[in-house]
Amino acid sequence: MAVTEKRKANDLQIYQTKRLLKQLKEKKGFHTELVSLYIPHDRKISDVTNHLKNEVSESQNIKSKLTRKNVLESISSLLGQLKNITVIP
Repeated sequence: MAVTEKRKANDLQIYQTKRLLKQLKEKKGFHTELVSLYIPHDRKISDVTNHLKNEVSESQNIKSKLTRKNVLESISSLLGQLKNITVIP
């Protein structure tokens, strides 16, 4: 009985991951203004947050004001969303 419950839980997780990937494929954006963030399951969220904070400082060097603004907004949005994530799927 426990084996079937584990299998159902695993099947549900696979289904949710496939559904999430399908949603991500439908997203569209313009060049550097669309930021995709993939977090490996063994990476800590705090490490990713620190990396994004470094990216914010590096993106200050973008010459185009509009692109710089859009990139900074995207990274800031990611940082805000990472605060709500406790477990990486």
